[in-house]
Amino acid sequence: MAVVFVTMPADEFQLLLQKAVEDAFERIAAKFNSPIKTEELMSMEETCKFFQVSRVTIQQWKKSKKINAYRIGRKLYFKKHELISSMDSLIVRKRLLN
Repeated sequence: MAVVFVTMPADEFQLLLQKAVEDAFERIAAKFNSPIKTEELMSMEETCKFFQVSRVTIQQWKKSKKINAYRIGRKLYFKKHELISSMDSLIVRKRLLN
């Protein structure tokens, strides 16, 4: 590897270094801002309000595996997109049976 020494003003070197760091941070941030990684989690209360049903109904749906739940600590959370797709599939099945 060759070593090259360049003479430049300090403020120009500072701007060059600042630009390189900003570019590196932008590349790293782009990895974390992907839409695949971001998912909206809903609490039990939010899920009850969303479907306008009681906690007991949500627990029954979870127990019968109609919806998936995720435990973080002592609390249950639900992925909003999974709730919507679960209900969509249940509605389609119900229409096919009628």
